[in-house]
Amino acid sequence: MAIQRITVCVEPPGAHDDPDALHSAIGKAMAPYSYDHEDIPHPDWVGEWDYWAVSGANFAFAVLPGHENDPRLVRDSDWQRGSEGEELDWGRCHGGPRGLLDLDVDRDATALEAARRWDEWARFAADHPDATSLTLFRPGTPRPERGELALPSNKP
Repeated sequence: MAIQRITVCVEPPGAHDDPDALHSAIGKAMAPYSYDHEDIPHPDWVGEWDYWAVSGANFAFAVLPGHENDPRLVRDSDWQRGSEGEELDWGRCHGGPRGLLDLDVDRDATALEAARRWDEWARFAADHPDATSLTLFRPGTPRPERGELALPSNKP
């Protein structure tokens, strides 16, 4: 069994306070990819899925401060009818109108983490010789003399 995680963007349903309206809108968007879809585009078509569900899968969008209780926000616990959903901080959700989501919060944190990792790599790499050029491994390429760098050094 395989699980695919996808993001589905739909037009806002007419009734914001009706969870079934959003469920129907997502179902309509997903219908062409159903395993049981009757409009088969070619003989080998077997569909992509046999069921779907809204799930955070350990990821949730940040909600703009002051909008945490907006009924248009989607949280998987709203969809788990009768079972316990993922415990989610009210500052997070699994979807909703773009204007209610604070996408910069996670982007900024990820950029800071990437910068930290790059700096750590640069400190590590500074203590090691430069890489050998791949061209040296091709047949017929003259070899450098022992101790000669294969690539110009970027070190001072």
